[in-house]
Amino acid sequence: MSRVTVLLMVLLAVACGSPASGPRSASSGDAASAGGDRAPGQPSRLAVAIAQETGGLATKLDTIATSYAAEYHFMTNSPLTLLDAHDAVLPRLAQGLVSQDDGTWRIDPDGTMRTTWTIRSGALWHDGSPVTAADFAFALRVYQDPEISVVTREPEQLIDHIDILDDRAFVVAWSRPYAQADRLGPGQLEPLPEHLLAESYERDRAVFQSSPFWTGPAYVGNGPYQLTQWEQGVQLIFRAFDRYYLGKPSIDEITFHVISDPNTVVANLLSGSIDATVGITLPPSAGAIVRETWDRTGDGRVLTFPTSTRFARFQLDPARSGQPALLDKRVRQAVVHALDRDTIAGGVSMGMLPAALNLLIPENQYYERVRQLAPPLSYDRSRALALLGDAGWTRSPNGAVVGPDGQPLSFEIRTPRAGDNEPQMNLVASDLRAIGIDVTETLIPAPRLKDLEYMSLFPGLYATAGVYDDPTAMENFTADQCPRADARFVGKNVGCWINTEYDRLVQVATTSLDDRERTNAFLHAHRLLMDDVAIVTLTYVTENIASRAGLAGPGPRSPAQKGNTWDVHTWRWTRA
Repeated sequence: MSRVTVLLMVLLAVACGSPASGPRSASSGDAASAGGDRAPGQPSRLAVAIAQETGGLATKLDTIATSYAAEYHFMTNSPLTLLDAHDAVLPRLAQGLVSQDDGTWRIDPDGTMRTTWTIRSGALWHDGSPVTAADFAFALRVYQDPEISVVTREPEQLIDHIDILDDRAFVVAWSRPYAQADRLGPGQLEPLPEHLLAESYERDRAVFQSSPFWTGPAYVGNGPYQLTQWEQGVQLIFRAFDRYYLGKPSIDEITFHVISDPNTVVANLLSGSIDATVGITLPPSAGAIVRETWDRTGDGRVLTFPTSTRFARFQLDPARSGQPALLDKRVRQAVVHALDRDTIAGGVSMGMLPAALNLLIPENQYYERVRQLAPPLSYDRSRALALLGDAGWTRSPNGAVVGPDGQPLSFEIRTPRAGDNEPQMNLVASDLRAIGIDVTETLIPAPRLKDLEYMSLFPGLYATAGVYDDPTAMENFTADQCPRADARFVGKNVGCWINTEYDRLVQVATTSLDDRERTNAFLHAHRLLMDDVAIVTLTYVTENIASRAGLAGPGPRSPAQKGNTWDVHTWRWTRA
């Protein structure tokens, strides 16, 4: 669809004033308008568009794989540390960072470690109870419990126990070295309110995890906002927590409007019904329309920055593959050679970004080193057909790639129905069909993203995105992350690529305290992944963050940490 066509659709939606186009306009002088224009004493409100809702509010227990979960988690929760937009580690719930220099990070001769953390003074749960060291000890029990489904057991499975020193101080006793023990960020040992949950947990694990506590206003977190209303599939309303330890947020109420259609998001931004977007809610084509319009009218700005790499996973579990040919490395190489990744990248990003040649974004300090270690496969249809021929597949007179039995080479590509995933899938499928491969395209609707079994059992290719510039993220391709039925299909290695040397390198990269050894392991783990063609990298995800004039926030984030709401407590309305 051309930009002109999309703009016409937007203008039509705005002109018609359809109730289906989004929330009521908040720019006509009511309390939801920009805080700089409100009368003294009126609450300030903010309307934010987000493409999907989350599976739950507890960071570690939200096992639903969406690209937007972190936006909600930062609203209600606080990690010990986090990254700012420039990748600097900042204490958040922690009073300060642990360090070997001051003795709060101790490494013993046998490789075990102890890190001593102090909770920030004044940190409270939303019910007014203090956040205590016991809440961290309780959380560790939950996260290590095999009966509880968690996003990942890293780094908790590396922790032997927690020693409570007093209400605000505790020691994490590590069973082995962990290079990032000084930066326990989002989704890593985040506390749980023991005084509210311990009894339920001890009584019945299944009831504990399925409790409505996690998915509604009953949730008690320790972040800057409290959830007050959750209308499934429509909106979530958050109220500022007036006893937040960093000070009550300036914006009293933030409503996340769940709007999956980019054209509808654009219509609501231009009409004034929505004030901002977060995550990948606004894809490049839609972001360009808003930017061009607001540049003329002065009604706001759109910030654009790359945040993660788009790639497709091959299903490499023989029991799950719908096309055994994909288990042959030569066939996977042929798939990559068949793709004109420069054209795909240009089409998805409107010419703003290059093709992704490995998992790292070009700004990463190791991008070129990985590229040299694992030279990317070029676009070469002749080479693709030659590799298929070596693997026993030939091109029939009608152009179809067939096996010795005359059956066509066919497989399915799946991708979530979000952002620019669909046009990317269309372009990939078109290139594969051009050499005679029969491809079925499937858009995964948002509700199916919550079905972990469905997400794990894709039969061919699954196009997704992620950030892999951190050694811990590389664990998403290790053997123990392959989703299994006996683990309720929890695990991020959904293609089930298994490589023991890769697993060893990732262990070194995440545990060695020697910078050079850790870096080399990190680089060579990337090389193994690319050499074995476990994935095919495509392009980059950009976040196009719209922000109405007069609103300070949201803004950029670290690519290594999802969530534009990481600093939501600082957002405020100002006079334009």
